Amino acid sequence: MARFFIALRQLRVPTVIVTTLDIMIKYTYTLGSYLLEVLNSIQLRSIGQPVDRKMVGNIIGKLYLSAKQRSVEVYQAMLMRGYYQPALVRQKYKFNRYDGWELLQLVVVIMVFIFSRG
Repeated sequence: MARFFIALRQLRVPTVIVTTLDIMIKYTYTLGSYLLEVLNSIQLRSIGQPVDRKMVGNIIGKLYLSAKQRSVEVYQAMLMRGYYQPALVRQKYKFNRYDGWELLQLVVVIMVFIFSRG
């Protein structure tokens, strides 16, 4: 799996996306293992009994609460390690001669298109 993330970084995928994918894959594995533990415990407790629909709702509720708790823990751990969301800084647009040249070319192309149709 590490090779996959190294390849993404070599393809110049933004670091935020690579980090998000990494955390998502690790977190999905953790939730899957927690779900397997809950299903195994329910299976051991209810030998030979039919599965109740309330039990399924209970499983989903426990999984949600566990996911919420773990995501808060991951967020707090990331903040403690210095992963702060950088504030977006808007840069002021500066009009230079290359922009003027491109604008002039665009106007010429539009005029040629309009006068060639008429």
